[in-house]
Amino acid sequence: MATRKITLKATVKRTVKRTLQFEQRMQVNRIPLNPSISPPASQSSPSSTTQKALNDFTHQAQPLQKKLEIVSRRRSIPSGIYTQPIETLFYALDKQRKPEESEAASMYDVFISHASEDKADFVNPLVEKLQDAGIRVWIDTLEMQWGKSLREQIDNGIKRSKFAILVLSKHFFAKKWPQRELDGILAKESMTGQSPLPIWHNITQEELYEFSPTLTGIYAYSSQDYSIDSICKALQLLLEEEAR
Repeated sequence: MATRKITLKATVKRTVKRTLQFEQRMQVNRIPLNPSISPPASQSSPSSTTQKALNDFTHQAQPLQKKLEIVSRRRSIPSGIYTQPIETLFYALDKQRKPEESEAASMYDVFISHASEDKADFVNPLVEKLQDAGIRVWIDTLEMQWGKSLREQIDNGIKRSKFAILVLSKHFFAKKWPQRELDGILAKESMTGQSPLPIWHNITQEELYEFSPTLTGIYAYSSQDYSIDSICKALQLLLEEEAR
């Protein structure tokens, strides 16, 4: 028993001695830090401008990431409950179906309501000029999809457009669908306060008054007095003000 105590004391002394020797060596080899020396520029923290830009980017990316997750989310049905032909049909239809979230996310700058008789001489050149300027245009010949409801597609186009151009002409008031589009655009005006943008095309104020006295009270451009370039530039200014 006495031998074990002596051995234990000797072990403790050696351990303490080694620890003291190690600490002494560390003190000798330690290099004092000079507070007047600043760290290299590469190791400095990011500037406030860089950090702000990073925060802004992160803030903008978050909603886009959420939309991407919603659009890319795959719909499914419980496996083993339905027969194989039904499951095959479900996934085939789901693959062809355009997601509602994707449709809602896409917006147009302007909806153009017009009569088909005015396409060749005015509407088509106007659309081409607007598209060349980077303006997103909703027009029936480009957006209508085969097999879908005409009314629903027109309603969606009106709702998802920032502005609505009315190409008012004698043909416009002689046809059914332009009249329905006019009703929808004026209904949107009552809800949002966004007035339509009329263009008088080959029609006088007196003739317009005979068709619709209320439309004569809205400031309009005339295709005889304003070129397509001028109309395009005017719409660009409205969109710039809208974006501010």
